Amino acid sequence: MAISFDQVPNSILVPGQYIEISNTGAVRGLFGMPSRILVIGQKYSTASAVAAVPCIVSDAASAEGYFGRGSMLHRMFLALKAGNAFTETWAIPLADLGGGAAATGSLTFSGTVTGAGTLNT
Repeated sequence: MAISFDQVPNSILVPGQYIEISNTGAVRGLFGMPSRILVIGQKYSTASAVAAVPCIVSDAASAEGYFGRGSMLHRMFLALKAGNAFTETWAIPLADLGGGAAATGSLTFSGTVTGAGTLNT
């Protein structure tokens, strides 16, 4: 099998390492199945998106309008679009439970302290 080069001539007789990078065999443009991201989370009850109905979201500003500023889905889209602004993204908003109550709890430690440390809760 012959290897052809565009930049490195075949007449070089000096030993060494010669590198050429060619993208002639590379795939150009999009092909195959497109990539999509699905995000599922809560929206505020005052938001415009309909619960349990998938919607396409192009950026974090759109997510704010659809799901409510500071909602779970809005915060998820802020993080997602900061790292990936180009992939087609869909969301399934879930209704916020109006009659729900925030969780509460407490931690109790007992015993002898054996070393210093930090507890993250």
